[in-house]
Amino acid sequence: MKTMLSVLISVCAAAAFGLSVEKIQDVHGAGEHDLSATWLQTYWNKATGKNLRLLKPSEPFRSNAVYLGKAALEKGLVSKEETARAGSDGFVLKITEDAIGIASENPWGLLCGVGRLGEMLGLRPTGNGAGVFPPSVPPRELKECTIIDAPAFFYRNGGNPLTGQLGSLMLGDPRHGADPELFRKKSDLWIDHTAGYLVPRLKYYDAHPEYYSMLKNGERIAKDSFTDHRTPLCLSNPDVTKISIERAEKWVELNPDKKFFYLTYGDTTLWCRCPECEKLDEQPGQYAGRLLTWVNAVADALGKKYPDRIFLTFAYAGSDAAPERIKPAGNVAVVVASSLGNRPFFAHELKQGGMEKMQETLKGWLGRGGQRPLVCEYIGGTYQPAFVPQTADRYRYLKKCGVGGIAFNYGNPVNFPKLWWYLHGKLLWNPEQDAMKLMEDYAPCLYGAAAPHVIAYLKLADAQYQKTLQSGRKLANAYPPDFYTPEFLRQACSVLDNAINSPGITETLRKELTSEKYLMLADAMKHLPDYNDGELVRFVLNEGNRCAKQLNRETEFARSNNLVLRELEKTLPPSRIMALKKQIGTTTGAVPEKTAAGYRFPAAMWSGQDFGPKEYGPKNDPLSPPKLCAGVFTKAKGGRITSSAEMSLVFDLPEPEAGKEAVLNLEGQDAVSRGAAPHHLKNKEITMMRITLNGTVIYDGECGFAIHNWSRREFKIPAGVLKKENNSLVIRNTGHARGAFVYCWILISDAQLQFPGQQ
Repeated sequence: MKTMLSVLISVCAAAAFGLSVEKIQDVHGAGEHDLSATWLQTYWNKATGKNLRLLKPSEPFRSNAVYLGKAALEKGLVSKEETARAGSDGFVLKITEDAIGIASENPWGLLCGVGRLGEMLGLRPTGNGAGVFPPSVPPRELKECTIIDAPAFFYRNGGNPLTGQLGSLMLGDPRHGADPELFRKKSDLWIDHTAGYLVPRLKYYDAHPEYYSMLKNGERIAKDSFTDHRTPLCLSNPDVTKISIERAEKWVELNPDKKFFYLTYGDTTLWCRCPECEKLDEQPGQYAGRLLTWVNAVADALGKKYPDRIFLTFAYAGSDAAPERIKPAGNVAVVVASSLGNRPFFAHELKQGGMEKMQETLKGWLGRGGQRPLVCEYIGGTYQPAFVPQTADRYRYLKKCGVGGIAFNYGNPVNFPKLWWYLHGKLLWNPEQDAMKLMEDYAPCLYGAAAPHVIAYLKLADAQYQKTLQSGRKLANAYPPDFYTPEFLRQACSVLDNAINSPGITETLRKELTSEKYLMLADAMKHLPDYNDGELVRFVLNEGNRCAKQLNRETEFARSNNLVLRELEKTLPPSRIMALKKQIGTTTGAVPEKTAAGYRFPAAMWSGQDFGPKEYGPKNDPLSPPKLCAGVFTKAKGGRITSSAEMSLVFDLPEPEAGKEAVLNLEGQDAVSRGAAPHHLKNKEITMMRITLNGTVIYDGECGFAIHNWSRREFKIPAGVLKKENNSLVIRNTGHARGAFVYCWILISDAQLQFPGQQ
């Protein structure tokens, strides 16, 4: 496949006049380009309020019209030489005094050209989707020009032609393939992990359990132990390959307008242990060899009938490392699960080190044959204090490496999400653009009168990002120690206050901007350069508390700060910790409740948790009635298992009870992940738990609570562990989860400290 990389040739007329938008009445589109014509009609109406008439292919060409595809070539507005210069993914857009021509070597490039015309008419996307902001003033004319442009990346996730993001529009959905009735009820099949479509268990398992993974004990995995999304196949079985080819061919046939199709293993780390599968592995525990053997066979077979289709597969959860003996087929693009997007200071880590393992994995797939590899990033829920330069730096790096695009982000940063989605889309087309100018262009659509202040904040964060990059100080917990300086924080708060207090903005927008300030301060509290600077700590706490109160997030802010305090206890001297405790506080608005046998710790006392305090449990489920609780989870990110969750509470005791033997009585459950409920109910990995009291481990093992039900457990506390002041109880989830969206939960609804013999 021929692809041009960010080739932009733009020649505009110097004259003051151009094509009058009022004159354009019709659109000439050949039958195969009706999709682009439909988008164009929508865009034209949104920008001008008028409708374009779609002419039939048999009607003669007219002046004052838009010509698409073959019509633009036949009219003579665009030449084949020009479309060749744009390449297979690019487009040519030409505006003359009485017509507009858009052409490409394929319909998808043509649609990108239509999107560029929509931008020239003043339209902008509303976010991650196909919605648009109309221009503040309807356009009156378009300057005469010729634009020849092509994207840097051939796969650009998203679905908005305005930014050239066509990934979701070009991607085949397996639920629209053969036997769709198999996936309509109680199926978790989605667009990414497609093994469950290619060899569906409801169709084949009963007669052929050998199509699915063999377990370590030599038995085949049970039918009810996996879901469609997490289907583990026996990839060495020739019938599995034969069936996959047949069903993939039907899938492509039923979706003739799609270009990309996923041929992927289930979202699981469970790989077949049969001898024939293991023969395909170059090294134990590295499964990319068997995966490519299967994927290449399917892609090769389909490529003979559909030579322009591209098939995607994951380097993920065991298939990360590129094998030596086998390469991807020419029509296969490997999607490398990457954590590069999670680095808030990407350029700093690139300069200092810290991403070598991920870089090595990505490098292993570059130049290995097939299409240029894509990356799959996991950005959802991250905070990125200088997302504008960070995103630009990362996409330029990916382009320089020869990456073919971004397949999934799985979310967006929590701060300025709509700004980020626009920046993401524009930089996927051309990462060499001035990222801040893109923000200056787009911010007024979102923030109105507050936009200048938002831009001032983004520029301030950008300048600090560049300044810390130049200083080169060693990163601490992924942050430059000189980023959140007192000067920067005071300026940032002042600029954001100006945005919040902008006249004429809505209360909803004012709340959104207050939230941006709150998020910045909460992040700053985790990464201050000097916690011995009492004045700086006091400033951040005061400003953060003020925002938290306005947003009704005081408890959340208190918990976040208590988690910071717990980490600082590992490094700061006790005298400074005590001073910080007085500033930050260690309560969450709740205190122990006296009981006949001891004390009850309300769910609101926990800090650092991932869930709650909040009711959990379906209201109509008698097994798990709703209860106020707090919880912690572990999950797999980017194909790598991470255990990261613990929650704690701090309490004092009267002098007579300090040092006594006691019992910790907990009510909880080994909860079910919403994203994988059938899998967890039928074949749930056992969640592990460690309980520590004042540094003494009083339990370490299986969590032991009932799955999807509330139950109680007791844990003995030896004499001498409890203290009079600042007792610290910590519950840590030490379990391992399978797959990026499987969560192993521990939920605690009731915690009681009981002293034997007390009534």
